[in-house]
This record gives sequence, structure tokens and C-alpha cells, in this order.
Amino acid sequence: MVKWLTKLPKPAGILAANDARGLQVIDACRQAGLAVPDEVAVVGADNDELICSLCNPPLTSITLDAVDAGFRTMQALHAMILKKPPGSREIHIPAIQIVARKSTATAMAHDERVRKARQFILQKAHEMIQVGEVAEHVGISRRSLETHFVKSTGRSLLKEIVRVRIERAKTLLLSSSAPIHAIATASGFSDANYMCKVFKKNVGCSPNGYRATKPAPAPKAPPRLAH
Repeated sequence: MVKWLTKLPKPAGILAANDARGLQVIDACRQAGLAVPDEVAVVGADNDELICSLCNPPLTSITLDAVDAGFRTMQALHAMILKKPPGSREIHIPAIQIVARKSTATAMAHDERVRKARQFILQKAHEMIQVGEVAEHVGISRRSLETHFVKSTGRSLLKEIVRVRIERAKTLLLSSSAPIHAIATASGFSDANYMCKVFKKNVGCSPNGYRATKPAPAPKAPPRLAH
């Protein structure tokens, strides 16, 4: 893998089959002396938070609908036990959300100040940070950082913080049944009303409306098997 990564034209983006493989790719990049995400951006699948957090930098990953996968697999097994036609031999599981972490924070790689600011926002946005804290972390004035950030990304620091918070809220809405007020707190919003207002303005629907877009799980198989 190290030899293969070294030969790739840079910058490169790699989609790993799962998070464990994504961890291996990041480790191989380190052995090859390749910077992640500046030279190689890496995305995994399954959004295993333990594995993603063990990566250095933390791994961006695709969340899959594991509950739906379980129901549909159970239905297929039930049909096989009853010796019924199993239907398709492949079960396709939809992706729910891409959870962005530092392994893909490449958009501002040409400006160290902007990249450092964005990485801090990705890591801390859910902690209700303010724009001033981002500038303090980077080590330059707020006005100067705003100028560099807008020039590189086309949006302000505040809009970037809001964007990251909304993405986190979207992930929690589809991957959990937590109430809106809990999701607002976990995403870095001051309260649920403010989150709902910002969410609708940016996404075009309410948080509950967005949650309703998640595909319904397949019906459960009968609890008892016919003999």
C-alpha cells in the first residue's frame, strides 16, 4: 500500500471500503511521508466513531443505515429458511450522511492560516465556540483571519461554523432518535429554537422535516417461523 500511495499523482482522494481500511490507508500515508489531507484525502465507511477517532487525523466517514440493513438481512434469511425465492442476491444499503473530519479538510490547503482555522472549527464547532476563539487559536487578528478565510472559501468564519454545526445536526437527526433540543446542544447551537431557524434557512426544511426524509426500515419478519 505504501508503494501504491507513493506512485499516485498528488493530490489524491481515496475512498476506503470501511473505516478499518481507512485507518490502514492513513497509517500507510504516514509511513510513506504523505500528508493527510493535504496530499491524500481519505474517506471511510460505516462511521465507526472509535476507529475514526483513532486515526490521525480523524477519519471522514460515510454513515450507512445499519438498522435497515439488519431488517433486510433478516428477511432474506427468513425466506431462505422457508425455502422461498430469496429475490436479489445483493442487498443494497443506502448511505445516510457523510461525517466530515480532518482527513478531508483539504479545501484551504494552500493557506496554512485558513486550513488551521477550518480544522479547529471542524473539531470544536459543537462546543459553541465563537469566531474570536478561532482567531485566537490561529494566532492572528480576527479581521485578518476573516479576510484570508473569505478569500479562500467565499464564506465568513461564522458561516463556516454554522455550516459545520448544521452538518452535525443532520447526521444526528438521521442516525439517532434524540429530541431536537438534545441535538441542538450536541451540535453547538445555543437552543432548539435557534437551531430550527438556522436549519430551515440553510436546508430548506425543519429538523423534523429533514428527519422524515430518512427511508423507513423494511417491515420486520414474522417473529415465529413456520414448520
